[in-house]
Amino acid sequence: MNKIAFITTLHTLNADLRVAIADGDFDEVRRIDESRQDLLHRLAAEEALDGDDELFECLEGFSSEVAENIKQVEKQFSGFSRRASCRFKVLDGYRI
Repeated sequence: MNKIAFITTLHTLNADLRVAIADGDFDEVRRIDESRQDLLHRLAAEEALDGDDELFECLEGFSSEVAENIKQVEKQFSGFSRRASCRFKVLDGYRI
């Protein structure tokens, strides 16, 4: 896989990842993340990365996107936790 195909595929995977996170489809999030990791492993195994500043800058950009995606997932899980906690408190009121 050449650098252009790699970058294009990684952009697509990151966009799909954002959509899956927004939809709350965490099985899809896991699948996309595994595909992204496989892609990175293949690139590292197939390409000589020494001195390719453009590719490293691109990877740094993707890393910050991934960090933002992780923040979004954490935010969603925090919301799930708060809602569940509230429901448990309401259910506790029904205990005899």
